[in-house]
Amino acid sequence: MGLTLETLLNSRRHNDLLGADNDEDLMKKKDLAACLVRTGPKICLAVIEVIGFLFGNEKVAKYTATMDDLEDPDKQIKVVGQIVNLGMSSYSMESWDWNKQYVALDIDSQDQRLTHCQYVLEVASALISPLAPSVVPRPLPSSELDVSNYPTWRIPSTQLQSVFKSLWDALEPESEKILGNVESLYSVNNSPALPYHDINGKEFFVVEDLPEFLIPKQKLAGKDKVPCLLCGQDEIALKDM
Repeated sequence: MGLTLETLLNSRRHNDLLGADNDEDLMKKKDLAACLVRTGPKICLAVIEVIGFLFGNEKVAKYTATMDDLEDPDKQIKVVGQIVNLGMSSYSMESWDWNKQYVALDIDSQDQRLTHCQYVLEVASALISPLAPSVVPRPLPSSELDVSNYPTWRIPSTQLQSVFKSLWDALEPESEKILGNVESLYSVNNSPALPYHDINGKEFFVVEDLPEFLIPKQKLAGKDKVPCLLCGQDEIALKDM
């Protein structure tokens, strides 16, 4: 709804706000949404905090967009946002909390300053699914998350799992369209935060048994040696082939 955590927490109308009926379904700045991203050979779920919306060739982002517009590919809308770092809130595995940190998009970048552009991504609105988090003042009992990160957003595991499945199905994995659809996913380079991990370090919301033809091949430098299938030599530098 575009409200800050503090506003929701301090409002006596918190529950009414989250359940309020709007004349028009909107997504707003500061809302949470989910998308799929590529990280190395994997495809996984990422949750983003919305910064704004770019319509067509417009250079200035808007702070709101209707769901009808976002679901219309002809509108050519991009959702601008930052990936939030989620942690499983307890051993019960019932929900995930935001630790107030954002995920860097390329930790191998030569620019070690990790500037604004290294956290912000643009995703086609057709590849985004809205989320309905709740704001919580403290971690769950037995949680290992840092209490200093609260209040924060909490998302049920069932909601994330449902959205994850829906986003993957939308890529039409059983058709030939999957090749082009996967190419449209944003790539996050070597982030330890993705895929999301549970308390025991197990990866969650990852596409399992990904076909080999959807796994990107490692890019090689000219000096890298690879087997040559034409000349019969065991290995030869790529630049010499």
